[in-house]
Amino acid sequence: MKWLLGLLGSLLGLVVGLACISFAVGNRGPTIVQFWPFGYEVALPIYMLALLPLLAGLLVGGLMFWLINLPKRYELFQLRGDNERQRMTINKLKEDLAEAHQAGGADTKIERWNLPVNWF
Repeated sequence: MKWLLGLLGSLLGLVVGLACISFAVGNRGPTIVQFWPFGYEVALPIYMLALLPLLAGLLVGGLMFWLINLPKRYELFQLRGDNERQRMTINKLKEDLAEAHQAGGADTKIERWNLPVNWF
């Protein structure tokens, strides 16, 4: 299923890229952009006036999405570390319990609760 989403994303990117190229080829005529309070004028192709703001919006939106999700990603990183430490502790306790049961430990929790050794 993940490969299907990757394929659909690639196809969508290809279609958008071809549309941008087609737009750029069809709108190569220059236009003058005036920066009013500064007195500067720049001659730019029309496609740049349309595609550069879209590209800037895409980059700013991606950066904002990444920054908004950064605390969640950090929390997930910490929780994965906690989960791994707890898994290691559980495995160690299982080994200790099995050793105590094999050695005939007098007072193991399993014997007090009348539970089978592998109840977990």
